[in-house]
Amino acid sequence: METNDTIPWRLREGPATCQGALTEAHIVLLSATHEIGTDTLCELSKKLDGALSRQLNMTEPEFADKRADKGTREAKKALHHLGSVEKDLARALEIFRSLRFKNPFAHVGMPDPFVGHVAELEKAEESVKKFRTSAAAMARNGLISFKPNPDKRLIRDVRRQIVCTSIFNCWEEIGGKLTYTTDPITSERGGPLFEFANGVVECITEPPSRLSGSTMRSELDDFVAYRKAASTE
Repeated sequence: METNDTIPWRLREGPATCQGALTEAHIVLLSATHEIGTDTLCELSKKLDGALSRQLNMTEPEFADKRADKGTREAKKALHHLGSVEKDLARALEIFRSLRFKNPFAHVGMPDPFVGHVAELEKAEESVKKFRTSAAAMARNGLISFKPNPDKRLIRDVRRQIVCTSIFNCWEEIGGKLTYTTDPITSERGGPLFEFANGVVECITEPPSRLSGSTMRSELDDFVAYRKAASTE
C-alpha cells in the first residue's frame, strides 16, 4: 500500500525481528527519561516493528469502491488502445502476406527467415485478441481494480498513524491520560504524552526527527474519535 512518509522513518529490510524497532539502549533511555518499565517498552518495540517494514502489506477497504471504479475506467482506455493496435496489426499482416521478400540466405541453403517472422506476428495478433477479449470480460464484471491509491489527496503517512496508535495504546496501558497541553503564548501543543511519543519517534527515525505538536494533536484526535466510534458499535 502507499504511504506518504512525512519524516525519515528508519525502515526495516527483511522479516520482523524479535527485539523490535527499539534497541536496548533506546529502551533504557526511554525508561529512565519517562519512568516507564522496560518490559512495557519491549512490547511497544515489537508493535512498532510492523510499521517500519519497507513494504507495508495492509488493505485499504475505504478505497475499494474508488479502486474498482477507476480500474474499470482505466481498463476501458487501455482496451480502446488495444483495439486500435489489433486493427493496425491485422492490416500490417494483410500487407506483409501479399509481399514477397527475397531470401538473403538462399545462397547458403538456409530457409527464408521472413516466413518465420510472419508466423510470429500472427501469434502476436492472436495473443492481443485473446488478451483484449479476456480483459473486456473482466471489466464488464467488475473484476479489475486500480493498484495505486485512486485519490492522491487522501494518502497519509500510514507509518505515522501506526506508530502513534501504538504509542497512545502503550501510554494508556500504563495509566497515562490521553491529553495534551497548549502553550498560552505560542499555542504549541505539548505535555508528557507528546514528549514520550516524540522520544520514541526520535529513536526510529534517521536522522532523529520529531513530530510537530499540531501533527501529534491530529493523530491523538483521530485515535480518540476512532475509540469512541468503536465503543458505540
